[in-house]
Amino acid sequence: MIRLGLVSYSDLPSEECLLAKPKNPIADRLSAGRRGRARTEAFLGGCLLAAMFPEANLSRAERTETGRPFLTNRPDVDFNVSHTDGMIVCAVETDATPRVGVDMERVVGRTAPEMARIAKRWFTEAECARLRDDPSERTFLEIWTAKEAAAKWDGRGLRALRGIDTVSLPLNLRTYFVGDAVITLACGEGKKPPEEINRYSI
Repeated sequence: MIRLGLVSYSDLPSEECLLAKPKNPIADRLSAGRRGRARTEAFLGGCLLAAMFPEANLSRAERTETGRPFLTNRPDVDFNVSHTDGMIVCAVETDATPRVGVDMERVVGRTAPEMARIAKRWFTEAECARLRDDPSERTFLEIWTAKEAAAKWDGRGLRALRGIDTVSLPLNLRTYFVGDAVITLACGEGKKPPEEINRYSI
């Protein structure tokens, strides 16, 4: 089963505010070693994960060499977190062989030359052709979030981004739109992404 959760916030909480929150082992573990905004966002991602999956023991989290988080004591659970200004999204899959990836970006008014420059560097020819057919920022972000979600699912991380072709990849990709945010979930073939995103408050 795959769950997808989202939390929105108007202002990023201060570190003092986070320290005042009740102890949260997974949030503490995921934010360890990070500083400033990255630490706060990682902490909130851990809080969202705990809210989405309260029945699990989530205290034993580690990271792979490429930085992908995983639970050492729950091989039946996989999760992935993404954030952008004011929003954090988390995908969780429970299965015998779980693997999930998620990415989120906001529409911010990127220019056509800026998108073309990024596409030339990171997109495959098939993805560039799709963007040429529809050069909107929304289409650009559908491709970009699909690539990042697939790279996270794959486990090789963002270093593998250029080699991932979302047009022909044997994955189940689903894109969601929440306000000006574009969110893409990547899961294995035959897996069923959720119809909608559940909202949480943390």
